[in-house]
Amino acid sequence: MQVMVVRTLLALVTVFAIVIMLAVPMAKSSEAFEKIEGQDVAGKDETILLPKPDRGGSFSLTAALSGRRSCRKYTGKPLSLADAGQLLWASQGITDFKRGYRTAPSAGATYPLEMYLVARRVEELLPGVFRYQPEVHALQPVKEGDLGKALQDASFGQGPVGRGAAVFVIAAVFTRTTKVYGERGIKYVHLEAGHAAQNLCLMATALGLGSVVVGAFDDDAVLDVTGIPETEDVLYLIPVGECDHQ
Repeated sequence: MQVMVVRTLLALVTVFAIVIMLAVPMAKSSEAFEKIEGQDVAGKDETILLPKPDRGGSFSLTAALSGRRSCRKYTGKPLSLADAGQLLWASQGITDFKRGYRTAPSAGATYPLEMYLVARRVEELLPGVFRYQPEVHALQPVKEGDLGKALQDASFGQGPVGRGAAVFVIAAVFTRTTKVYGERGIKYVHLEAGHAAQNLCLMATALGLGSVVVGAFDDDAVLDVTGIPETEDVLYLIPVGECDHQ
């Protein structure tokens, strides 16, 4: 009798352990973003967790539209990590985690865009290139070093690219969209890049920052300087910094 009771208890414990093992990964997955948002910045070789984005804000869209201007000269003041994260979120941040929708519209929700931050003077970051991970609002290090001068040279010597506290790079993987829409998808990707760029520029205005969109650059040279994979096409460079109005 005692042997049967022990066996029954062992069986129950085993079943309970299996249930727990299956449930834990699901809990971690569903809670991942809540645990990542707002944590301290990680080391230079690790994923860098950005401060939680501000989804409210008091600056009106009308004011941002009225105040947006191209700014080509900057004071040299560093960009805060929170502002860098806010700009990345504005361009490609996730606003609906259940369906994966982002701040900018995308044809068929194919989301071909990749955002990169080329940091020169960003608080809490070493100079270098970082890929934005919208699913967890974090940065993945790609390449180290102050690449301002090299990126300016790759942009045919355009001063704003070398002067900004940071340069935001919009790249695209066209096949994500063209495999659904065929050749027409090429146009859709370019339209989406425009949506993301305008979001970023309006957010820069709301944060009291200046920005300018740059489309003239040597594609291969930019890929070489930044370390962005050759499977992606660079569509925009957007220098950002505190605007020097003098």
